[in-house]
Amino acid sequence: MVDNLPCKIRDIFPMNIKFFKIIFQKMDKFIRLISLLFIVIPILSNQSFGFNIRTLILEECINIALEKSPEIMYLKSDLERDQQRVKATRAGLKSNASANFYLPSLHDMIDEIYDSSEKIFKFKHTRRNRILSNLRINQPIPTNGNFSLNHIFFYETQLHGVRNFSNHFYLEYVQPIFTPNLLKMNIRRAELSLRRTQLQYESRRLNLIHSITSNFYELYKSTVEYEIQAAETKQRETAVKSAEEKLKSGGIDEMELTQLEVALSNSRAELLSRKKELEEKTNWFKQIIGLFTEDEIRISPDLDFTPEIVEPESVVKEGLNNSIIFKEYEINLESSRLRVIDAQRRNEFKGDIIISLGLDNKDPLFSESFSHFDRTNSIILNFSMPLWDWGRNKAQVASATASLRRTVLSAEENRKSVERELREAVRKINEATNRLNILKRSQQTAQKSYDMILEKFNMGEISAQDLERAQRRLTRTKLSHIDAVVDYQIAMSDLERRKSGGFGFVRIQRGGGR
Repeated sequence: MVDNLPCKIRDIFPMNIKFFKIIFQKMDKFIRLISLLFIVIPILSNQSFGFNIRTLILEECINIALEKSPEIMYLKSDLERDQQRVKATRAGLKSNASANFYLPSLHDMIDEIYDSSEKIFKFKHTRRNRILSNLRINQPIPTNGNFSLNHIFFYETQLHGVRNFSNHFYLEYVQPIFTPNLLKMNIRRAELSLRRTQLQYESRRLNLIHSITSNFYELYKSTVEYEIQAAETKQRETAVKSAEEKLKSGGIDEMELTQLEVALSNSRAELLSRKKELEEKTNWFKQIIGLFTEDEIRISPDLDFTPEIVEPESVVKEGLNNSIIFKEYEINLESSRLRVIDAQRRNEFKGDIIISLGLDNKDPLFSESFSHFDRTNSIILNFSMPLWDWGRNKAQVASATASLRRTVLSAEENRKSVERELREAVRKINEATNRLNILKRSQQTAQKSYDMILEKFNMGEISAQDLERAQRRLTRTKLSHIDAVVDYQIAMSDLERRKSGGFGFVRIQRGGGR
């Protein structure tokens, strides 16, 4: 660098050329150091601050999804709605009070009246100013009746200073007869609605757990496939380097080296494809568990398990006992029976008994209206009886009854389907167990075979084609083994879901919708 300085500078500083060389060397090192820092510091800062790398196990992913899943949040809102509805309906059995006021009620009018004695029309001026209050305290009765304490206060002024105060206290009991207990029916409907929502929530929760588990292991599968492909690419790079050395020494011909290079190029292309697929599945998984804003996550599956054969009878018994669909059909049956009762009561003989005991007094003086009461008692019995409706209600009852029969038939048929699906789930888990045990041994054998063939290739005893076939065989065996692991875990998740009573399809699907 110093040798390229202009001649004039060398002439002016002939004694300090060595000094300038040292200075330029130091500056050169300093510039390289600064450049290195500009590269390293952002990387370190990204690792420390820019990326939040979070390692998650399956249970953590499930808990996050159960907390942040929109569907679960919707169902929680439905649960709260039905809980409040049951609370409100049950409160119908508790006492309540109401008050009505008319303050004031003013009427000023002129009426035309015919006087028959004089055979002329006359005009009458009427003016009334009323104040009315009605206090009512109710106590519903479980028999669908109602007991109430009532007070009516009435004050009226008319023309010419006429006024009147009225106080009426009375107890009243109303009891419907010859009709279903609507109060209890409404409470039961609210309880059934809440129970149905609870079952739907549990069903969706089980489906969501299965979906998260499926996608978790599908993501793990893509991760391992990428790692397997990366390992294969590295092996092929090593094989190509070894082949290049052999080509120089005449151990192999150029054709074999070309074959290995082509295989390496294909392997690198496959590695890029695997990387892209892994990134897509990672982003999808982050979204469905509610961590889409996280910079990066890693999953850590629990692979310390021993596959075992499952006996179907105990699983079928447990699954049938816990089946959510059967519990929902029980609710549907009861709801259908209530609809039949509703249809029948619309066209039936029914009535009411109304009993009233009270005290009443009217007086021009306010203070006197609260004394010297007269007793007012009454018993009223009324009935209503349908005559004809051209078969309308009969058809409504027949329709509700047919719906009830359909629900019964559907429940019986679905019991068979649930049992069949439970046995199918057991068959799948047992097939996955056998396949996993076989492929585990096959992978170990393939690895040993590849190591032996690679050693022979390095010794020049076999061709590059033999090594290429061994590499492909090892990769296929590893991929088959990871497929078996994922299939087993998904089958086990589905079996646990069905044992707990779950059924139906999984809403959140991508790679793991099995």
